[in-house]
Amino acid sequence: MLIPYSEEYKKITMGFLSYRKELKDVDFLTDELRLLQTPKHQLYLYKRGPERDFIGIIATDIGEDFVYVRYLCLNPAYRTGKNIYRIFDDLQNTNKNKHILSSIELSRMTNSWKRDRELTGKNNG
Repeated sequence: MLIPYSEEYKKITMGFLSYRKELKDVDFLTDELRLLQTPKHQLYLYKRGPERDFIGIIATDIGEDFVYVRYLCLNPAYRTGKNIYRIFDDLQNTNKNKHILSSIELSRMTNSWKRDRELTGKNNG
């Protein structure tokens, strides 16, 4: 389940952001967090259920008819295709009439997820 970022989750979010090599610098990390709280961006925390711990975050840019996934940061123990597919499924369900696009870094996984949705009949975005 995707939970929109709020200040309440700042500490755990900064922990997940620190998995990104380019965000090791605290000033850059703070700037990135500030950027992700603007109207054209959305940061979500992800957990597999209401009683579970967060396992990662997903940073997105929001367009009129698309959601662009900038990056995912997952706890190393949960970096599986299955979990990434679940995150993309939840993102699509949250943005029903929008296409899910992604960075080059995530493009193989995004394309694989889209093919899987087409094959299973879940494709609605």
